[in-house]
Amino acid sequence: MLITTTEFAPLARGLAKTLGMPNLNIVTIPHPYSWSGLTRDDVKERAAGVFGAVVSGLTRATAEPIPS
Repeated sequence: MLITTTEFAPLARGLAKTLGMPNLNIVTIPHPYSWSGLTRDDVKERAAGVFGAVVSGLTRATAEPIPS
């Protein structure tokens, strides 16, 4: 699983496909995601917004083999 911002999601999907992982679970959060300009509450809200997707991505089985 990969967590990235909306700005880099297309790049992440393309790279995952190129590396043979087209079904890689990619969770996106709003861009930018940094402490500059965001309050602590903003960061908490963004993290809470993807928490379920992260848990799901880490706990669901996939048919895709792990690359060696």
